[in-house]
Amino acid sequence: MISTRKNTDYYERYLKQAKKAGLDVYIVEYRPCRELSEKIDAYCERHGYKWYNAVMPV
Repeated sequence: MISTRKNTDYYERYLKQAKKAGLDVYIVEYRPCRELSEKIDAYCERHGYKWYNAVMPV
């Protein structure tokens, strides 16, 4: 499912607040395509977040 801009904005604000509160931020994404994985890598690198690519069995 592709997120809408409204959803993306909401979650980005949420993650920023969590980081500002001193929490470690981890994102779990299920089977992102290569293009999305690259975007997530860059985003997490910029913001100091970590992420995990959870591949679910088919």
